[in-house]
Amino acid sequence: MPVTFWGFVSPAGHVLESAIVDDDDDDLRIAFDFDGVLADDESETVMHNTNDVNQFHEHETKNVLQPHNPGPLKEFLVKISDIQKLEEKRRNLILTIKIA
Repeated sequence: MPVTFWGFVSPAGHVLESAIVDDDDDDLRIAFDFDGVLADDESETVMHNTNDVNQFHEHETKNVLQPHNPGPLKEFLVKISDIQKLEEKRRNLILTIKIA
């Protein structure tokens, strides 16, 4: 479903073609936008409301030590991280068994 953002219409998700051929690698790679996805869109909202990059930078500088609030996909990323950790343990277990 298209999303309107700063006057542009963008897909909610898009798979990009790649010229890289990586037949030996079957890893799944996922990229996320940060503002408004993994973290809240407070900073992005400042830019959107003021349309002034200087106010955006001022807001960022003022809040540099303030952690971002979680965005809507933060928990999804946490679950993916949990899966990665389990997969890494499984890989190590298989390697250990093969070496033994």
